[in-house]
Amino acid sequence: MGREGISFRNTYILASRTLFNFLFDNEIRPRESGFKLSQGIPEKKVADGTFIKGVSFPIHSARMKVGNEEKSIKTLETDVAANFTLELAKGDIEIQSWFNDDKEEPILGAYYMYVTKM
Repeated sequence: MGREGISFRNTYILASRTLFNFLFDNEIRPRESGFKLSQGIPEKKVADGTFIKGVSFPIHSARMKVGNEEKSIKTLETDVAANFTLELAKGDIEIQSWFNDDKEEPILGAYYMYVTKM
């Protein structure tokens, strides 16, 4: 999906056991890849074939909605993730995250979301 640039937005449910701050890293590709948010992926030959070249994304900002609260941040060409720090109350919370173009129109959702309790 990340190579073709399929546009989608997921909704995640996070079960918070206590009132605490959490760091959310929203990414398009696995953290281990090292690719930047807007960067295309080169074609790659592997043992059983070839991974196709991946598209680049004109990402200008990222948005995240947690419950009824929504935050937006600008992204840089050097960013590998969009980072949000939020305080979450105890209980189940609905989370959405997506990336926008320079007109603030949604392009696609975060394919990967890493959540760390701070």
